[in-house]
Amino acid sequence: MGSSIVGGVGWLTAGLLPHDAYLSRYGCLMLCACGAFPSSGPLSAWVTCNVPSIVTMGIATALNNSAAGVSQVIAQWIWKPDQAERGYPTGNFVCAACSFATAIIAVSLRLKYGRMNSVGAKDAHGESRVWLL
Repeated sequence: MGSSIVGGVGWLTAGLLPHDAYLSRYGCLMLCACGAFPSSGPLSAWVTCNVPSIVTMGIATALNNSAAGVSQVIAQWIWKPDQAERGYPTGNFVCAACSFATAIIAVSLRLKYGRMNSVGAKDAHGESRVWLL
């Protein structure tokens, strides 16, 4: 969650800065990288560790990786060449929204898994387990 917020702040700030504030925008890019890269690995592991059964682990991993692949296709269209003089606001704001959405989803899942642990939620086979936080 924390790294996604850092990345979201970087994208949002880059979108709000003037297009010719190169040094500041480069600093924002460093925040974006510090936010995006550290969150992807742990979130992928979290998906595979909290599936209801071993059988669904492959499906969950494939769906998670597919979502990442689709986002790369979308990313090609949000950086519009005609927005270069304005500093690519669409691309920056879409990336900021995605980073903040990732943080919100991570907090929501953390709370959900905590609740599942407190009520003793069972897995797909009806067995007790600890849902990883």
